[in-house]
Amino acid sequence: MALTQLRAGAFPAGTVIQTLSFEQDGDITTTSTSLVATNFIGSITPQFSSSKILFTLQGGQLSYSGGTNFQNGSLYRQINSGGYSSIFVLYRRNVASVYYEPYSHSYLDSPNTTNQVDYQVYFKVNANTGYFAMDPDSDDSAVIMLLQEIRQ
Repeated sequence: MALTQLRAGAFPAGTVIQTLSFEQDGDITTTSTSLVATNFIGSITPQFSSSKILFTLQGGQLSYSGGTNFQNGSLYRQINSGGYSSIFVLYRRNVASVYYEPYSHSYLDSPNTTNQVDYQVYFKVNANTGYFAMDPDSDDSAVIMLLQEIRQ
């Protein structure tokens, strides 16, 4: 039986309905002092409009070059190709003495829809070049985005 044919009552609150994983390999950089899209997008189509979506972002490297910089990353969402809007500030970080470091962020969203929901991180720096995804010591750098639909 297809998931869409099951009754909502077949899944008690807290049940993970689906889990999707997305991976970004390779560097994502910016010199912009305004938020810009990373073009790393994860999409999910909730089975129930009352479901929550757990967004998790981990791995990769937060990095800078050419001196101190302050980085800001925000989570944007778009529903049914309606255009992106900011829903949560993921991080604000002063990167002064660290060349790179791993990071992890999460957000519990309530999109209230059964249409496709797209999530994308935007980021900016105050100066120099900022790296959202980079590992200077390896070709295996990656950022992993997990999207989980959780029944309410």
